[in-house]
Amino acid sequence: MNVPGDRPHARAPLLLRTYKLPTPQLVAYHPHYGGCKSWIDLHESISLAAATPAIPENTYSELVAQICQITGDSSYISPNK
Repeated sequence: MNVPGDRPHARAPLLLRTYKLPTPQLVAYHPHYGGCKSWIDLHESISLAAATPAIPENTYSELVAQICQITGDSSYISPNK
């Protein structure tokens, strides 16, 4: 399967670190959000200053290590670790 140059291979997992906001945020719809898109830039920014990890760092690191072991790909491991 050929994939355009700047996109990751379609079968490669994408590991995202998610964070919880202290209060829910309402995101108003804007026409440029419509259509089939993987990512969008929000029209108005949301402060992430008080956001906390959805899962603890050690749990996330363990999950990343398991995925690396399963896939045989260590590129998911942060060079800062």
